[in-house]
Amino acid sequence: MFVAMRTQSLARVAVAAALAAASVGVGVTRDITNDEAPRVQAQVEAGSTLKVNVINAVGGKTVLGQLTMDQAAGPGFFTAYGCADGPPRDASGNINKSDLNFVTPAPVSNRLIVSADNNGDICIFTLVDAHIIVDVFAVTDAISTFNNQRTDTRPGRRTAAGSTLRVQVPNAVGGKTVLGQLTMDQAAGP
Repeated sequence: MFVAMRTQSLARVAVAAALAAASVGVGVTRDITNDEAPRVQAQVEAGSTLKVNVINAVGGKTVLGQLTMDQAAGPGFFTAYGCADGPPRDASGNINKSDLNFVTPAPVSNRLIVSADNNGDICIFTLVDAHIIVDVFAVTDAISTFNNQRTDTRPGRRTAAGSTLRVQVPNAVGGKTVLGQLTMDQAAGP
């Protein structure tokens, strides 16, 4: 199933989207303006994509916002990408990036930083049936993107309580601002 939305502002651009009666490959456009409250619709089906048009991101600008999952059918993930670029895949054809991981149907949220395609479209792929909420709060063309650089202490190198983990980002030399994701796993306590 493919669902499309178009936004005319940087206000809340999408709440869950998918029409239960729509068939695979059918595009549905939904305009949302500042004066209109988003409408909750059916969950986006597993293996489907939600398309959101961010008018201010035309030309392939970077979209900054919040990505939220609610009422997922099970554990899964969302992947965001510029629609015309297609989802990021490994050599075997599997999607190899996630912007939000979840294990529970309770709402889970994460930052959203994604380059729109030239039409200003961003797509959100979902592995499982779920409601998708996209809040866009900024668009910029002043961000330099690069391949993900992951620092992961899980393979036996737990960071000690009260210590600091220093991460070197070569692209930020000179005091540039770094946008990324910080995740905690396997904490020894609260």
